[in-house]
Amino acid sequence: MDETVRERLIKTLLASKEPLTVYQLQILVETELKPHELYEELEHVKKTLKRLGYRLEMVPAACKKCGYQ
Repeated sequence: MDETVRERLIKTLLASKEPLTVYQLQILVETELKPHELYEELEHVKKTLKRLGYRLEMVPAACKKCGYQ
């Protein structure tokens, strides 16, 4: 049985030692979801991880030049 995108996201996040961007997650979980769709999935993943005793921290994107978020 194939894993869902959410299951692959959880597995990838738990295995990662480094913070990941949404674009890195797209590649690692092999999904064609657009970034805004992936953010929606991550909101659900965040709740699942919380129930499992983990915490998912999402940092908003910021301009490297001026720091605007």
